[in-house]
Amino acid sequence: MCLKEGNLFMRNKFKIKHYITALIGWLIASLAFAGSMGDMVHHPLKQGQWNLSINGGASDTRFTQSSTVLRFSGTNIHGGFNPSGVLGAGNDYYFDKLFGTHYFYGLGLNFAYTNNLEWGLEFEGTYADSQRYRRQTRIGFFDQTYDKYESYSAYLTSTYYFDGYFFLFKRFIHPFLGAKLGISYRPEVIVSNDFLNGVLVTFNGKSSVIFYKSSSSLSGGLYTGLMMPIEDKFAAFIKVGIMASDGLLGHNLFDKTVPIRPIQKASVSNSGAIISFPVMIGATFFLA
Repeated sequence: MCLKEGNLFMRNKFKIKHYITALIGWLIASLAFAGSMGDMVHHPLKQGQWNLSINGGASDTRFTQSSTVLRFSGTNIHGGFNPSGVLGAGNDYYFDKLFGTHYFYGLGLNFAYTNNLEWGLEFEGTYADSQRYRRQTRIGFFDQTYDKYESYSAYLTSTYYFDGYFFLFKRFIHPFLGAKLGISYRPEVIVSNDFLNGVLVTFNGKSSVIFYKSSSSLSGGLYTGLMMPIEDKFAAFIKVGIMASDGLLGHNLFDKTVPIRPIQKASVSNSGAIISFPVMIGATFFLA
């Protein structure tokens, strides 16, 4: 890249950052001073009305405390006692997150208790595609595949829509704040196709094993966003939030066998709490 092109690239990069910063600042200011642009009261909800909402989005998701694969002593390939296992007793490797992007989808039924406050019941699912992990250890190169991650949740929700508004595309925009609390179910996570230096590793004679057991936990979070009424029976919205639930349950003690290596016992510890930061878009359909 020549000097002129490099300078042009840096100027464009600076402009993009400037525009993004300005946009974020405008949104914050709009939330802070919403409603100051007119004296007419425009209620976002109609008291006593039911609505149906659908939404979807994505999130980065992490553990508050890493999950650890632990190794314990086992037997060697001749049946004798092996005090250190394959890699030596202790910690093998850590996960502060097991999967990449998590996708969210939800369906809610809500009731407008007032012109501003609604209560609802929401069903939400999350999904993360299977992921392949590769890592170099002091005894060789590990290559493992972890099955998809899923969760299914039911929440009680409460959302407050502000009377204050601003205009965008000649339409009212109402900010809102909300919270939800419920229970989540997470099916088991399977590890398979585990190779050490290209040689298949087996678990109790099988090529796959449960890495995290199925579990249920309390789950909840806070969110904020903007709603745009489009027609009397329809509105669109965008929201961001923070969600938390208990960690995943590790699988205790399984045999891990590597050809020409000792048999070892291994255990996956529970993870810390699961924290997500979803960004969602959706639509609300107001019922008669």
